[in-house]
Amino acid sequence: MILIDTSVWIEFFRRNGDYPARISSLLEIQQVVAFEPVFAELLYGARSRKDRDIITSFWELLPRVDFGSGSLMKAAEMAGREEFLQSAIGLVDALIIQATLDGNYRLWTLDKRVAGRLQQKNLYS
Repeated sequence: MILIDTSVWIEFFRRNGDYPARISSLLEIQQVVAFEPVFAELLYGARSRKDRDIITSFWELLPRVDFGSGSLMKAAEMAGREEFLQSAIGLVDALIIQATLDGNYRLWTLDKRVAGRLQQKNLYS
């Protein structure tokens, strides 16, 4: 399963490049999981009611990554141990990295700093 980072979803929603076709293909074969912090970022940045409705509909339809109690603390502990702050990797990105590792997902991200913290087996491009 593929966890799609906020930056890639933005390209999809803006219909940039081949992102719409590639993500649509993954959606058709049910290979995409939704992660609450990613969708919260998307919703936070939505400029219109229509955009919010579209984002919410994807959130409601996709299978979700478990985001349970303690997720923030676990990601913060890992980020501290791995010195993410010194690499300009914030807490939401730490959450995404932690969720990718815990769920053995493949992360599709445009953020080179985030990608640099994962093994190739945990990346999708």
